[in-house]
Amino acid sequence: MIDALMLLLPPDVSLDVALLLIVTSLATSMLTAAFGLGGGMGMLAVIATVLPPGVVIPVHGLVQLGNNLIRTAMYCRHINWRMVLWFSLGAVIGGAMGINIVMTMSKPMLQMTLGIFVLYSALAPKHFRRPFGKIGQILSGITTTFATLFVGATGPFVAALLPTRHMARQEILGTHGALMAVQHGLKIALFGAFGFAYGPWLGLLGAMFVVGIAGNFLGRGLHRKLPERYFRRVFQVLLILLALRLIAVALMSWV
Repeated sequence: MIDALMLLLPPDVSLDVALLLIVTSLATSMLTAAFGLGGGMGMLAVIATVLPPGVVIPVHGLVQLGNNLIRTAMYCRHINWRMVLWFSLGAVIGGAMGINIVMTMSKPMLQMTLGIFVLYSALAPKHFRRPFGKIGQILSGITTTFATLFVGATGPFVAALLPTRHMARQEILGTHGALMAVQHGLKIALFGAFGFAYGPWLGLLGAMFVVGIAGNFLGRGLHRKLPERYFRRVFQVLLILLALRLIAVALMSWV
């Protein structure tokens, strides 16, 4: 039985590591489905610890594409599709710009910049967050997709750009899931076009996708029990914590 499972794993990935990633997929998908944030960065932190650096961002992108497609399907009736359309246009532009210089930009500097922006957006006065027009949504797609090629998990950055004070929480969860699905889908396509081989990872990622479905349903049940004001407070606290983590990781890279 164990030998059969090992055949489904990528080279140099042990069974223990595979089981850790599967459990992490369950936990992080549950977190994101409940609160809209946190799962992507949690998954990235684990993947970056146990997998070789060269595979971290493309593998993380494939895992998160599955989780966000599930969330998109669960909240499809609440999604702001106009926002998704304009964001997607920007994402194509940002991806095309970023893939050509992905190895030349300082990752810590980008992490620091994103962290400071997300932290400010979480603590800013109410007038900071306002509904973006289509130009703002296109620019959001450009900047966040450009950034995700370098740092992987830009979910907090995308969330910080959403006019969440003007959105119901189901709209926040669904729209954010759809935007991240677009972004991760483009990232997967770009890394694949530039030579990354996803084939050996499909068995493990398939298992992570299946448990991610369960995690999304568990998280959705928790979300339904959470009062609106607590959801928004937890959402803000998660933004702050994830921003501080980005800043801390950048600082540690410079030490």
